[in-house]
Amino acid sequence: MLLATGLLVAVCFVLGHAVTFLCGWRDPQWWAPALGYALLLTLFAQLIRVPRHPRELIALAVVATVASLLLPFVRRSIRATFPDLVILGGGLLLLAAIPFFAAGYAGILGASVSNDMSQHLTAAAWFNDRSGVLPVAAIGGDLIRTGYPIGPHALAAELSRALGIGEVRAFAAETLAVPVLTGFIAFGVVPAARRPARWALAAVVGLGYLPAAYLAQGSFKEIQLAMFVLAIVVALNDVTAGEGRIGWRRAIPVALLTAGAVYTYSYGALLWIGVTVIFFFFAEVFRRRELFSVVRRWALPAVGAGVVAAIVILPELNRMKLFRNSIFGQESLHNKGNLAHALNPLETLGVWFGGDFRFNPDPRWPTYLFCAIALVALAASVVWWWRRRAVALPAAVLAAVVVWVNLTQTVNIYNAAKGLVVLAPLVVACIGAPLAMAWSARARTQRGRTGIRIARIAGLVLFAGAAISSFAVLRSAPVGLGTHDQEFDAIRPLVRHQATLFLDNDHFAEWEVRGAKPLYTTNALYAPAHLGMQPEKVGGNPIDVDNYGSRDLDKTDWIVVSNGRYRSEIPPNWKLALHTASYDVFHRRGLTPERKPFEPVGYPGTIFDCSTDRAKDYLKRFNYAGVLPRPVVTTTWRGSIAKPGETATATVKLPRGSWDVSVQYLSRTPVDVRGPGLSHVLAPNFGLITSYWNAGTLTSNGGPVTVSFTGQKRNWFGRLIGGPLPMRAPLSPGMNPLYTIAFTRHGETPRRTAAAKACGRYVDWFAPAGSRMRGR
Repeated sequence: MLLATGLLVAVCFVLGHAVTFLCGWRDPQWWAPALGYALLLTLFAQLIRVPRHPRELIALAVVATVASLLLPFVRRSIRATFPDLVILGGGLLLLAAIPFFAAGYAGILGASVSNDMSQHLTAAAWFNDRSGVLPVAAIGGDLIRTGYPIGPHALAAELSRALGIGEVRAFAAETLAVPVLTGFIAFGVVPAARRPARWALAAVVGLGYLPAAYLAQGSFKEIQLAMFVLAIVVALNDVTAGEGRIGWRRAIPVALLTAGAVYTYSYGALLWIGVTVIFFFFAEVFRRRELFSVVRRWALPAVGAGVVAAIVILPELNRMKLFRNSIFGQESLHNKGNLAHALNPLETLGVWFGGDFRFNPDPRWPTYLFCAIALVALAASVVWWWRRRAVALPAAVLAAVVVWVNLTQTVNIYNAAKGLVVLAPLVVACIGAPLAMAWSARARTQRGRTGIRIARIAGLVLFAGAAISSFAVLRSAPVGLGTHDQEFDAIRPLVRHQATLFLDNDHFAEWEVRGAKPLYTTNALYAPAHLGMQPEKVGGNPIDVDNYGSRDLDKTDWIVVSNGRYRSEIPPNWKLALHTASYDVFHRRGLTPERKPFEPVGYPGTIFDCSTDRAKDYLKRFNYAGVLPRPVVTTTWRGSIAKPGETATATVKLPRGSWDVSVQYLSRTPVDVRGPGLSHVLAPNFGLITSYWNAGTLTSNGGPVTVSFTGQKRNWFGRLIGGPLPMRAPLSPGMNPLYTIAFTRHGETPRRTAAAKACGRYVDWFAPAGSRMRGR
């Protein structure tokens, strides 16, 4: 994954500098690698239009890279920047990869915080195999037919295809490249500053608090757009620097950066870039006090950039229209996404001492103290930029604030928050540039020397605050899906191209069981298709096989279900085909016998009270019942496994014998389960806390039994950087990542008995006369 990221960054550097050379630039530009990234997104986004030529697009990218290396300018640029490329690029990459080092494997960023990678990974997989289900978003609508911007997905698909690393590592490499490229842009903002100061500036811009937070939850589009806007601002500043006329080719890189942003963020990118250019134009007019001279200087490059942008973006126009009119462009104003409340705009300052950007820090006063310092530094930086006759960054900050304010009034808080991600690198770069320059400044007066000391101290303070803030986010970033994903490697070949019901409220179902078609899921989000449920079982969790009638079950060929034993009996015509550490896979043979649930939603069975009117109705309608020994269930825990290394225990009184343990849990690390005669390891689990998972079998002597659950500690690196934030389970009381633990008699399956004999017993299902024949 890291090598793939390094290769991607290198290709972007080479392609970007080749284009800048062809556009008349004769010195290396640190925003050029972002330009190369935009070129790759633009190129591979065409995969949606030329589906039969993926290898040709890869070959074109390879040929373009090799041809670029033949240019002497490109080779000189590599030699001139090589130390910084290696040290800065490698350092930023390693810092951005902290979540993976702490997890010990390359996985899916942000699982359980934001599960949007489910749809994005499925889209990348769809480009490589179009016979599977279409990628479905959380709110409904697929990413292919709605005009959703698919440049990043196509790039990930082609990286996966070319390098053979799979979609997960390809998307991770594509995402990890963004903070590196953003850091490069920031490194070139103040080339006169000392190198260590520029490195520090690159780090706090590339991995600022909000960009790091969105990186940690796998939200790549927002940080890509932020990178492109910052690159355009710095490139515009370089294009218009100095005096005299500007050649028509000079601003073409801005057009290509804009195209990359459009293929990443659709029409929304044009709003950001358009407003930024307008504000910069009028800032230049105000600074120069001359409208017509600015117009004359900008006319030729503006025309050149406009023509190129129109040509490159033209193929995407129809998809942009579709996207604007789709469910994505018409989201409810009440949708909060994964946010509890609107984000505080002060988070853009980069000194926010909360490991989870969605919540306010506690205590707040250290954060507000550092934010006050940052705000003063921001005001001072505007004066500093104005005196240098460079207004691009301050103008861009103001433009971004205006766009964000507009978003707060026109879209929901979830989408408005994305505006702050775009604003953040601009703000931090605007503040950080003069503070970085302070380490190179010299003053002849005592007042000047005092000012420099203050700037240096402020720079150190804010750098420390920014480093602590971003580090807290990165060390807590969840990385899924771990061993579950490996289990699905064995499941997918069985269900490929066949109707499959995935009985687990898992937002990654469409990705995990990709290839099944149709794929029926139980969750409301990221759901390719649903089966109709029995009226008695609509609503509530978990959902099990009793939620579905026989005719709906007969629409499917396979059932994939978590392997906890506290569940309804799988009908007898469904035969176990595969058992993994966490799942059971059943294959249907023949028709499913009719049966009806009696229990409340969310339960596999209940005590049948024959005195109720509903029970009397069931006795009239049904001849048979499936009964089980009554399970022992509790939700009382001592302790928690919210953090790796913590232990929680549950104590119950069990009759003598062997008992299967089933539990609802979430954990970022494997969980060791211990009890009398019990030693079991549960896999890390990032889904919703609904399904029951098999936690092994214990032996009771007829008295109280205590079962302990201990989250395994993270690897040495994870322990070195400190514990992550506690894992939250929103559906569990107190957000405890352990909810219900159930004990069921080992080896028991429902016994078929006369319905009249089920009174007072634990009933799983009822069936009419003759249902046995339908199951044969």
